[in-house]
Amino acid sequence: METALANHGEAIYAQLSSVDQEKVQQIFIQLVQPSEISADIRRLAVREEVGDWDLVTIPMAAN
Repeated sequence: METALANHGEAIYAQLSSVDQEKVQQIFIQLVQPSEISADIRRLAVREEVGDWDLVTIPMAAN
């Protein structure tokens, strides 16, 4: 299941324009809090914080 999900995500990412790929990278950076003490921490983000909400919903629309 984990591999299938990763492959699906990679396929969707590959279809994006280079501009949208950069935006997606920034979104994922916003969703992780780097930690020097332990593993990086995932965090929730609200729609207003993400910015380009359409890029976030692409995987759901692809099904």
